[in-house]
Amino acid sequence: MIVTAGGWAPKLLGPGELDATPTRETTVYFRGEPIPSLIDELDEQFYALTAPGVGVKAGWHKGGRTTDPDDDAEPDERIVEAVTDWVRRRLPRVDPEPMRAETCIYTNVADERFVCERRGRVVIGSACSGHGFKFAPAVGEQLASLASG
Repeated sequence: MIVTAGGWAPKLLGPGELDATPTRETTVYFRGEPIPSLIDELDEQFYALTAPGVGVKAGWHKGGRTTDPDDDAEPDERIVEAVTDWVRRRLPRVDPEPMRAETCIYTNVADERFVCERRGRVVIGSACSGHGFKFAPAVGEQLASLASG
């Protein structure tokens, strides 16, 4: 069995099986022309990238609060304000008026590693801490290899 349940994995697997903390992150969309991807670590870790067909997507990496992923919470206004402020200061070609905001779940482990482990008959896959989506094909290959061996 391969478990890739994201923020739900700690609850699904049970106590002590995956030392991860789910957080609810907020991303904000702005009008603007395509930009190169940007990560700014001057104060906190803010990021921005082109959102095809929309404009620019920006956020505060790991700015979210611990959450139960089953809760259907709204975007965090504290984060929307901080990201809007950052866009206003750092991205002069982007309209700093937010178009919309949405949430997603990060599954955070202390050292930000990817969790790809076999434990008996169970393979745990948790591409953690908000950066796993970029590596989905490699993580999938690793999990398939663990499941077959």
